[in-house]
Amino acid sequence: MDSIYAKRTTWVDFPPILVLYALNTLRNLDEDLYIQAKSGNELSAIKLLTQLMTQKDIASIKHCLQGKSPIIAPVLAQWWQNEFHFPLEYLTSGELGHFKKPKSLDEIRNRLIEAGL
Repeated sequence: MDSIYAKRTTWVDFPPILVLYALNTLRNLDEDLYIQAKSGNELSAIKLLTQLMTQKDIASIKHCLQGKSPIIAPVLAQWWQNEFHFPLEYLTSGELGHFKKPKSLDEIRNRLIEAGL
């Protein structure tokens, strides 16, 4: 199972990346639910994931996180992309280190704004 993990940075406790499904799997499963979920409909998102995810998938995610709570989420990645016009993944491990200690995504975003970025 370790072969499905990809190391993204030299940041020691950065969780490995886990790819469970091919691109567009959710869209192809039920396009109407997918569009509703992408529009912010939480119930549609839950229904869509319930149709797809198995207990094995959930166990894989838990194993990948190794008991840690991730602080970098898609919301931050989307904000970063919109704000700086390049993916968050392009940051160096040293730059990513600044995200280690904050307690919330809002705190990270506020620090970046205060720094004039």
